[in-house]
Amino acid sequence: MSRKRGTVTVGLLALLALLVWGLVCSVKYQPDFYQTALAASAPSEIRREQADEFVRTTVRLIDEIRNDDSWSHEFSEEAVNGWLAEELPAKYGELLPPEVTAPRVKFEQGKVLIAFQVRHGMWKGVVSGSVHPFVAGPNRLALEFQSVRIGLIPVPVDEILGDFVTQMNAGGWRMQWQTNGKKDVLVLDLADDLVLDREGERPILEAVDLESRLLRITGRRSSETGETTHLAERPTGIP
Repeated sequence: MSRKRGTVTVGLLALLALLVWGLVCSVKYQPDFYQTALAASAPSEIRREQADEFVRTTVRLIDEIRNDDSWSHEFSEEAVNGWLAEELPAKYGELLPPEVTAPRVKFEQGKVLIAFQVRHGMWKGVVSGSVHPFVAGPNRLALEFQSVRIGLIPVPVDEILGDFVTQMNAGGWRMQWQTNGKKDVLVLDLADDLVLDREGERPILEAVDLESRLLRITGRRSSETGETTHLAERPTGIP
């Protein structure tokens, strides 16, 4: 082998090694917020208190939905992550695919960042995404997926959530994929879950608002089952 040919061969092998290393690093990448959430995880007793706070707020919200004319409750980022760390794997583990562990969230203005670990065979990585929730109609909660990645590599959202949505629908939920022309939107129909009572009045979900480290859910009761809910930042293409 000539010196020139040998140099080219070595250079190509080095480039290939760099590409493989870059791909491995891209797949192994973890978002900063997720690393922080795991590293800053509170002691078990604190997480337990945070999880209990989430449960108490949820119970109060359900009680008000059933009995009050209007309702609004706030969930802190810490309470949600405490519940995800303590309650979800212990009591509701069947809701997660067996290869998924350690989900965490971060609340920002108008969106929620989500990440979780995925193990498939010998491979392990982190799936992360950015989701904008909004009310798309009377008791229709829409989740607009702004980005979904494995490490740093973008992937179609249906490849990550397709089986999960199918399983949830088989279990009685009503979820369907739609699009606003640019982003995938998962629409959850809550109409039959917020049942009519109190002389035919139905709870109406009005807004899901996100601020830094805070989620707020707001609604009211109405006897007008065909009314239209105000849509904040409603993407085109969502009926």
